[in-house]
Amino acid sequence: MVSPRIQKELSNACASEVTLAIVKDIGDRVFTILVDEARDVSLKKQMGVVLRYVNSEGYVIERFLGIVHVTGTCSRSLDQETTLVVDLIIQEMNNRFSQASTDLLKCIACLDPRNSFSEFNEHQVIHIATLYPEDFSASECLHLSRQVSNFIANVLCDPQFVALSDLGSFAMKMFKTKKHLVFPLVYRIIELALVLPVATASVERAFSTMKTIKTDLRNRMGDEWMSDSLVVYIEKDIFSMIDNESILQRFQSMKTRRI
Repeated sequence: MVSPRIQKELSNACASEVTLAIVKDIGDRVFTILVDEARDVSLKKQMGVVLRYVNSEGYVIERFLGIVHVTGTCSRSLDQETTLVVDLIIQEMNNRFSQASTDLLKCIACLDPRNSFSEFNEHQVIHIATLYPEDFSASECLHLSRQVSNFIANVLCDPQFVALSDLGSFAMKMFKTKKHLVFPLVYRIIELALVLPVATASVERAFSTMKTIKTDLRNRMGDEWMSDSLVVYIEKDIFSMIDNESILQRFQSMKTRRI
């Protein structure tokens, strides 16, 4: 335990198990990648990556995935894997929102549950599905109109949906009342609206935490070790639920050990 190499390998094993738990929690749900850049205490540029998704209970979750040392996100000088991820994000955003960003935001606004869904507009909700052709098949789009009509009539008659103030609480209430199973297409639209990357506050908080991990006394700390430490530190709630045996098994599988 006094060996720096062993410490780094254990840190990596812990971070890997935390990341695996996050991936399992996301499952096959839609998610958004939030990316931002800042300099650490040694003035190295670091790109923080956070995943935003709606979990199985309808809660909006943001999870820290790690940091990547870059010479500059603007010059595109990232490692090959990170470049591929960012390129795919940019391509997806361009494909979906190149000429429809304002239109999309207007449509999402109609999902606001305040004042008994006074802003609700059936046509705009259906239009959201057309902006996501890969997420809604042709047959689903045909059924969506009837489902949206039945949905709004149902929630307006349900007293549990009267005092809702935001889209997040709307999604949670749908899950608790099992309406996400009755109206799956509508719930999918709500999920897509909730994962839109409207801010990078979680990434900024990660950079603030980076100052705690990498201090002036640790300014030569390696990027991988710092990233692993940040994942475990920031996602401590997940880390606390991981069994020690899983970490030990991953640590032992890294290389041949004496025991």
